[in-house]
Amino acid sequence: MTPSSATHMDRMAFPTYLGVVEYVLPTQIFGASLLLFRRTALLGATMMTPVMVNILLINIFYYISVGAVSNAAFILACMLLLVWHQRRELFSVLWTNQSVEPTTTRKLHWIIRALILFAVVMQIMVGTLLAH
Repeated sequence: MTPSSATHMDRMAFPTYLGVVEYVLPTQIFGASLLLFRRTALLGATMMTPVMVNILLINIFYYISVGAVSNAAFILACMLLLVWHQRRELFSVLWTNQSVEPTTTRKLHWIIRALILFAVVMQIMVGTLLAH
């Protein structure tokens, strides 16, 4: 079967169509290698938590075996535990030690945010209208 003749359900059966090989697999390898060292464990756990949530939800909603669901839940719980133990450091890096945005660029950034939000809303509306 060629990729052009594959139906939507056929694409769901092959992980290469879902971007697993191109994006998720390198992210998992890089994140797992960060988890190996104490200095980078927090970064690795922070990076791998959304990936593990995705894997857990795929396992649940596609009715993958109970063993796969329990393994994914256990690994996710371990990563959340790592993040929880270092929550003060993570909070200080992400919020406390951040410099204040200069007032000269604040208005421009709000305009950019509003344009991005407008583009997303318009894309959703056009997609919804075209689907019907």
